[in-house]
Amino acid sequence: MVNKNLIKKLNAKSWDIKKNQKIAITAGSRGISHYELLLKTIVDFVKSKGAIPFIVPAMGSHGGATTEGQKEVLEQLGVTEKYVGCKIRS
Repeated sequence: MVNKNLIKKLNAKSWDIKKNQKIAITAGSRGISHYELLLKTIVDFVKSKGAIPFIVPAMGSHGGATTEGQKEVLEQLGVTEKYVGCKIRS
């Protein structure tokens, strides 16, 4: 399921996204409804422009402020590399 309204809004903007450009997408630990779907939709949009997205945990001390801990927090929110379709680099 893709959020068609979000795709419409993303396509309405003028983005300077280049083919093979690496683009970081931040992911926090706040309780946002359907967060994993939101991130997946953004990842898919970036990929559709030919760029290479990756997720960066942006949550400060959550997960013990460690690489694995922050990745674990995202996984508990349903944000996994497999689901969103890109690497999570912490």
